[in-house]
Amino acid sequence: MKAAGLLIRLIKDRRGVAGLEFALLAPIMIVLLLGSITLGLLFRDSKAVERANSAVGDVISRQTTVDTAYLQTCYQLFLNMSARNAAAVKFRVTSVKKTSSGLTIAWSYAVSPEIALTAAELAKKTLPLVSDNDSLVLVETAVTASPVTAYLGGAFGNMSNTVTERPRFTAAIAKTD
Repeated sequence: MKAAGLLIRLIKDRRGVAGLEFALLAPIMIVLLLGSITLGLLFRDSKAVERANSAVGDVISRQTTVDTAYLQTCYQLFLNMSARNAAAVKFRVTSVKKTSSGLTIAWSYAVSPEIALTAAELAKKTLPLVSDNDSLVLVETAVTASPVTAYLGGAFGNMSNTVTERPRFTAAIAKTD
């Protein structure tokens, strides 16, 4: 009898219900909050990298000739605009020319660990239509995503961007060195 009365009293007792509900819902709410913050930060970083990549493509497309020092300056511009350190960035700029036989690489500049674009890689890329004897400047970047929640064990990949620009003042941008 005493056990049954104790059980009934325990079932009717409402003290601590709010604490129990909080204990059950708090972890879920915290995970949702961190997930929302992470997605917001990733979106912001992705847009910053996209803007930096586009700016570098635009700056290079306004030149008639470039050299390694100029391309290194463009790389620094990308690093500054994207607010990344060099270890988290892959950067490659390529001038692609269209001939009657297809697309050819006029020159390619890459910052380590990236390598210069090869003809085999170029064949796999989808590029905009280009008329014969015209060219494109192809700026490719990949930035390692590193949101705050990555420290909790989340795995994130790279944010890759490709920009193609047509040279503004010449048929093809020449690399002088």
